[in-house]
Amino acid sequence: MTPLSGSDWFHNVLAGGRERPYRSETEVVGEAGVVAVSGEMDLSTAVRFTRDLDEAMAFSCGDLVLDLSDIDLIDSTALGVMLGVLQRLSDEGRWLILVVTQDFVMRILRITGLETTFRIAPSRSEALRQVVAPVDSRRVA
Repeated sequence: MTPLSGSDWFHNVLAGGRERPYRSETEVVGEAGVVAVSGEMDLSTAVRFTRDLDEAMAFSCGDLVLDLSDIDLIDSTALGVMLGVLQRLSDEGRWLILVVTQDFVMRILRITGLETTFRIAPSRSEALRQVVAPVDSRRVA
């Protein structure tokens, strides 16, 4: 029996043999942007992932919700993209809120020390409850 490589092992053991391409859907809910991603988030999808998040930031003036509920793989490149977006949002007084429903994603965030860097919600509805109004509407008259 031939041992499986890291990627093969992931697809055959962790992801149940499925290999799905990266996909995303973007919508605006109130003033928040919501990006739901599925499939694999890695070096090969980083440019598309970055573009999707940039577009969502441009279309909304509030916080950004990134729904990771349906991903099969996330690597350090995708985490780096998310950190870059968090920094840009933070500079504008906005937040990146992650929807994390899968144990392997939470484990990666814990191992990398990013569990406390991002706001994390167990569902999209909870993430939308965490959304903060944009900076301009926080002014007190």
